[in-house]
Amino acid sequence: MMKVSNSKPPRFLLGLACGLFSLTFIACEPDYGNLLTSHKDLTPSIFAFLNTAADSQYVILQNPTPAAGSYTEFLEKEYQLYRQAIVTLADGAGDFVFHAKYELFSSFHEDFPHDFVFVSAHRVLPRESYRLRVEIPQKGLYTASTTASGDFQILSHRAQDTLDVFKPLSVRWTASEGAAGYRVGLRWTVLDSFRIKRGTSTKVDTVYGRQYFYVEPSTERISIVDYYLALYYKSPGAFSQTVGNDATVFVEAFDTPAWLARDLNRRGAIYYGGPDEVRAMPGSYSNIANGRGLMSAVTMKTVPLVLPPRKK
Repeated sequence: MMKVSNSKPPRFLLGLACGLFSLTFIACEPDYGNLLTSHKDLTPSIFAFLNTAADSQYVILQNPTPAAGSYTEFLEKEYQLYRQAIVTLADGAGDFVFHAKYELFSSFHEDFPHDFVFVSAHRVLPRESYRLRVEIPQKGLYTASTTASGDFQILSHRAQDTLDVFKPLSVRWTASEGAAGYRVGLRWTVLDSFRIKRGTSTKVDTVYGRQYFYVEPSTERISIVDYYLALYYKSPGAFSQTVGNDATVFVEAFDTPAWLARDLNRRGAIYYGGPDEVRAMPGSYSNIANGRGLMSAVTMKTVPLVLPPRKK
């Protein structure tokens, strides 16, 4: 929000301000001849998430849906087109196609919009540039590009170090060339947070706890991660959760699209995958030509740690 001083400005500044206000008003006047009047005017939503630490990359496609009314027939026609989409990623060595296709739908209601996930078992490399190409029949061609941040190292920990659960975690790392910002944190296993009852049996799902912070690229590359693992070790029964034996410290170097999307998310945009993610829904940030969405690349480093045994 812009702040205005209470002191009286010179007359020529008042004239300049009035002129700028008039120009701003004209520039911001709505273009009523170019309004979206139907969901059919909306372009597809495309989310491509590249990660140097992953052995597979994936792209998510979403189709626009009407705000109200019966649209089952409309959706099914859309789905037939999205199932034929061709997703390709190109780097310096050539092109590779996302051959594996999955259709995700809600278990609550079959009429909920589906997500189409395209997966490729391909590794991405630091400082490599990537170009995305998505072609949907009768819809169009959508493109995007980005460059992954440079390689770096975590300096503060070695593999299988024992974590002191009663002290905050201090993480140091080297610079990643081209990084627009960093996310630094700790992840640990939680063994019995969710118990799912299926028939006569009960399944215990393994989930993960996570604590992290964002670090500007211009600041010192050291972060203090204050987590709450000590609560699980103070006394039996203090928490119902059971923590596993391992944890992982991680540092993610964001490219510019990921950092911009995260910054807009922080200021109140709608998340795609929840508050832990750097995925912004269209309207907050988009770098997809002819479409809406986000293509980003994260260079990620992890170090496995060991948690101390709980005292009995």
